[in-house]
Amino acid sequence: MRYNHPIFSAIVIATTILIQHEAISRPARSQSVPLQTGIEIREDPRAKTFGFDVADYSEIAKTFFQSLVQSQRFPLDGSKVLALGPVSTQQCPYRIDIRTLQEELQTVLHQSGKLQFTFAIDAMKDESAPMARYKIMQLQWEKESSIDSEDIVTFGRLASVDYLLFGRISAYTTVQNNHQEITYICNWKLGECEKGLLEWTDQKKITKAGPAPLWPIWIDAPKVDDSVYTYALGQASDQPSPEAARKAAQEDAVDRILSSIHSNLPKGLGLRGVEILPDSIHITEGSNGYDAFLQVSFPLSAKAKLLESVDLGELLNASWAKAQSAFHQGNFTEAQQILVSILDAYPSALGATFSIEEIRMMMGDAHRAQKNPLEARKWYSDLAMGTQDPDWQEAVQQRLAQLPEAPRFWPMRDRFKGRRLGLVCWIREGEIARRSADLTSALARDCREANLEYVDLSSDLSMQSVLDSIDLLDVTDMLRAAANRQAGVVLIVLLDIDLEKKRSDALIDTRVRFRVLDTTSGEIIYMNDGIKEKSTSTLPARATTILIRNYLVPHCPAVNIQ
Repeated sequence: MRYNHPIFSAIVIATTILIQHEAISRPARSQSVPLQTGIEIREDPRAKTFGFDVADYSEIAKTFFQSLVQSQRFPLDGSKVLALGPVSTQQCPYRIDIRTLQEELQTVLHQSGKLQFTFAIDAMKDESAPMARYKIMQLQWEKESSIDSEDIVTFGRLASVDYLLFGRISAYTTVQNNHQEITYICNWKLGECEKGLLEWTDQKKITKAGPAPLWPIWIDAPKVDDSVYTYALGQASDQPSPEAARKAAQEDAVDRILSSIHSNLPKGLGLRGVEILPDSIHITEGSNGYDAFLQVSFPLSAKAKLLESVDLGELLNASWAKAQSAFHQGNFTEAQQILVSILDAYPSALGATFSIEEIRMMMGDAHRAQKNPLEARKWYSDLAMGTQDPDWQEAVQQRLAQLPEAPRFWPMRDRFKGRRLGLVCWIREGEIARRSADLTSALARDCREANLEYVDLSSDLSMQSVLDSIDLLDVTDMLRAAANRQAGVVLIVLLDIDLEKKRSDALIDTRVRFRVLDTTSGEIIYMNDGIKEKSTSTLPARATTILIRNYLVPHCPAVNIQ
């Protein structure tokens, strides 16, 4: 149905997405109701003097309408579309019902016969592009007190509107000689969507005055959720200091937010984005210590992400049950496949009823049952390194003791973070250098025994590139070759033979020189030139043993995690 006026008409669209209000669960108050903290609040009729009522919402709507029409800043001939955008109450500690305000605006506009009112969620037709742009502007208005002109233009084009109206309601409170005044300030701004310019602005103040109540009115009537934030009232009693009372009340508020999201979320879970509202801390000293109330806000966008994490946690709980069933039925491969998918998603989930330690232990047990001791050792070792719990440490050490002795190169698997190892093995005799297939073969054997993935890079590099990395520590070409073969770590080993000593049959004629290169940081993390040997046919095997047992395993640091 359209309502037209012989002089003009326009369309006003309210873009604010209405979200069902979720008030804190609180008992209905009679004359006296003890709260959970033990603080007793008595009903104070004076508090009712300072809150918003229907008349206030009506006055705001009428004042807005009159000022907007009188401004004559845009044509009122029915050809333009006006959208009501974000209305922020973040700077107001008192309950403001945005939905009631919208309904009053709708009533005023409808009764005027000059403007038509509908909701923008219909105009946007559930399209993601204008909705996404609107959410960006909403966040800007909340956090930056302004909206980017480019976003206004883009939203106007996507949602087919000509003007965007956005508002802010704040408040400040003064108390003097048992007399309290609360001044609510309603600011409106109108943006023109073709050029993104500010077209009109207006401000309305409403002052409430009277005898000061016993406590702030936001305690008796806390804020309710709006289109951007969820709110919670935190309480604490009998604390040793004001700061302890404030901290305990904030923790209680966070726990209330968590409880409103899902009953399985643990208390004490840290939430990013929780903010104490302005003028929303009330601390008093009682007979047993300090009592506190405070109000906090938490973005609904963050709450939505938490809900997604909770849903994921419930899915993982179901998958965990399937993995347990498969394991106990002897279907170890099926159990492992499920466990791998659980591990991938576990960091993003909330409310899981099992621990990461249980996953790793079951993975190790499944590999041990399949007679794969190296993979079992890997999972048990991961568990041991990732937990501080003494019970888990004891259990995993018992498992490890039942496995065969670990290969000598095994510790490097964890130190290299499972990255592929590039092997560069060369021999230099005087001025001539060549690749050492025997040394590569010896090191590769230890890699295979430790289930450490490797790749031979020796053929990918020139003699000069290898010598530069050893003599000059220039690893430019080495990094390029490693990147081409996806090697995360490179072990460069040079058997440097002194020809004169070799010809004279000296007892020592060879230095075993090596470098360990972390390709992620581009740095050599470990090196040594002091291994001295005799150049015989067994040199590659001896050098490998000495390199692993005396140098790499005892002394080589772990690569960087990035």
